[in-house]
Amino acid sequence: MASSTPSCPKGQKDNKYARQTVHITVGRSKTSFHVHYSQLERTAFFEAHPMPAASNNGTPSREPSAGDDRERTLSPPPEIKSEDTSGEPEAETAAIFQDSPSRPLYHLEGFVYEPAAFEIVVNWMYNQPPGVPDAIIDCVRKYHQEYNVSFEYLTWLINRLGDGPDAHTIPMMRYLIDQIAFEISTQGFNEFSHDNPLFETFLIQSDRPIRKALFHALADIARALAGSIAPADRARLDPALGPNRWTVRHWKKPQREEGAAVDIIEVDE
Repeated sequence: MASSTPSCPKGQKDNKYARQTVHITVGRSKTSFHVHYSQLERTAFFEAHPMPAASNNGTPSREPSAGDDRERTLSPPPEIKSEDTSGEPEAETAAIFQDSPSRPLYHLEGFVYEPAAFEIVVNWMYNQPPGVPDAIIDCVRKYHQEYNVSFEYLTWLINRLGDGPDAHTIPMMRYLIDQIAFEISTQGFNEFSHDNPLFETFLIQSDRPIRKALFHALADIARALAGSIAPADRARLDPALGPNRWTVRHWKKPQREEGAAVDIIEVDE
């Protein structure tokens, strides 16, 4: 007689969605996300945020608290652990995450941790559109519709992705280059430098290839803006055709210190 107990389909034991979820709260609003451990394992999440230790009763030994927020966000480097293949590989994980649906094990809060952005990453883990790179760039573009770009965003990317022709073609880096060039062109150099104190130092002291890419973007923006104005106004802006702003009376002669040596410029024969 056939058994009335339903049997699990073959491979059910290895079903990644049968494993426990990890309860994560994100941002100041503490928005909850329940993500399968197996999905997080596909990323570097546990490298950046080591798993909490389990107590004797099999539950996490620490409760997340407001005081832990920054510690969770800035997790210390993980220790390298040797893989134990002799026992059940999921035993320890199950003990740690068995209560995950009811209370958060991680709270992520900081400059790069916002619920909307984290949702994009979670969607990518489960292979749901939109694609992560395009969606993140759309979020950044929407943000800069209201707020000015920071030059440090670009240097942050350079330090992590490199500074060469291949890196300059990465969509996010390309976008930041163009956004910075646009804001310099429309706001002026002085205002942009005032809001980005490291920018002028970068131009004077740095020899990074990104400077060429930025200059190229500035030229493209300037050409596009010049093409949108009337010919008469364009002629007025042309240094050769417009008003002469390069006369001696426009020159503010620097004050020479008393007793300072006078530079003698030799005239070529």
